[in-house]
Amino acid sequence: MKRGFSPDGRRLAPERPWRLSRSEGRTELRAPSPGYVRDLPPPGTRVGPGDACGVIEVLGVAYRLRIPEGAAGFVAPADPARPARARTPVVFDEPVLVLEAGGDPVAVEGADPAEAAGATGHVLRAPSSGRFYRRPSPDAPPFVEVGATIRHGDVVGLLEVMKTFSRLAYEGAHLPSPARVVRIVPADGDDVDEDAPILEVEPEGG
Repeated sequence: MKRGFSPDGRRLAPERPWRLSRSEGRTELRAPSPGYVRDLPPPGTRVGPGDACGVIEVLGVAYRLRIPEGAAGFVAPADPARPARARTPVVFDEPVLVLEAGGDPVAVEGADPAEAAGATGHVLRAPSSGRFYRRPSPDAPPFVEVGATIRHGDVVGLLEVMKTFSRLAYEGAHLPSPARVVRIVPADGDDVDEDAPILEVEPEGG
């Protein structure tokens, strides 16, 4: 479990990794403890090592769940009857999600188009909910445009949370650098949820 403070002094949410079970080309993500899971990614989302992938509540504490090293694929529910965003009880080591290796993302009737668009490649996701801005001020050019080349550490937008603006940097061990911006999912001024796709990128020259 990780817990601490970010460079700007904000308290970080505690984290836990999913438990893994592999069988016949797929990986099961199992509950690391009894509790309530919520905010799971929708079916068809592509995830990789280090990605935030849901929340588990244990004795009133919400832990962000992350994909462990060596796990990657397209999300499918272990139980299709379980709503992806709903808060549902789990027991220790209960299968919650399945990662299907390779193949095409799952098409989900009624899925949010922005989520579906951001789930098909390497994706930078919002670290928290807030309002996304593409430019530092209304009369300034955007931080990035589709087709631009970006590298780890580049600022790609602003995130406003309770009237406080934080720079959103392109970073993550699972993200290529340099990379080409394929799609900017939210519009300027859109409200986004935690883990919502912000940028879809591909390796430069890929």
